[in-house]
Amino acid sequence: NIRVEYGLSSCTEIKKVAVNVESIPTIRTIIYLPRDTSLNPRTVEYSIPLTMRVTPVNSELTNVSFSAEILIDERLFFPKRVTKGNLKIIPPDKSKSRRNTLIIEGDGIAVSNSSPLITEIIGDAILGSIEGDSVLWGTSAFRWTRGTAARVDSTVDGLLSLTLCEEGGKRLLYDSVFLMQGITILPNPPVHQTTTIEVSDAELGSYSLEIYAVNGEKIFMQQWENTQVHTSRKTIAVSLSSVESGYYTIVYRKPSGFEYSSFIHYR
Repeated sequence: NIRVEYGLSSCTEIKKVAVNVESIPTIRTIIYLPRDTSLNPRTVEYSIPLTMRVTPVNSELTNVSFSAEILIDERLFFPKRVTKGNLKIIPPDKSKSRRNTLIIEGDGIAVSNSSPLITEIIGDAILGSIEGDSVLWGTSAFRWTRGTAARVDSTVDGLLSLTLCEEGGKRLLYDSVFLMQGITILPNPPVHQTTTIEVSDAELGSYSLEIYAVNGEKIFMQQWENTQVHTSRKTIAVSLSSVESGYYTIVYRKPSGFEYSSFIHYR
């Protein structure tokens, strides 16, 4: 057998150790929507940029992810895609608002004060019943979701306005007129594999009818030329057999501008 005896005693000796610490400054960002977005009602493929400013001024964010929520009036602009990231469009409750909600999520971007562009919203101007409106940040606004500890100090709202002919009064389509002119969907909501869309194409020139899903994907397009003046309406058959259930937007392009409508498809 082995017997071990031991005792405990308190240690009162104190040693001071020098530690070198290098502080890392907090990276702070401000996110901007543009305020100089004045565009012709016939403009297509228009870009609304999201930009940022960072401090300290020499900071750079690399391989970072973000999430943004933006509100744009559906009577002014139809968003189709973003240059970086993924776009989801949530249509408005028209009893409360006319603004589409745009949810944008992006990964692997690099930004700095010398390269401040986060992403661009690409879409078309629409001649509706208003001349201009604010482009707003939604409830979730903007946040960096991965790859950086940078903080968002503030988000700055933007402005979108149309350049209109003033002679004889501004060429706006008031809501009551706008609804009468436009697009008829038969039946609405579509309940068959094929639906019929009727439009007026009395003007001379080029036309197109496009249908978009809420993620900006174009699911249908038909183009034509009208070379004779007439009063009849054009009928277009659209196959929905391979289209998922959901909310869809119709954009009708004609020589004098754009019209739009929407429908919900059930499979």
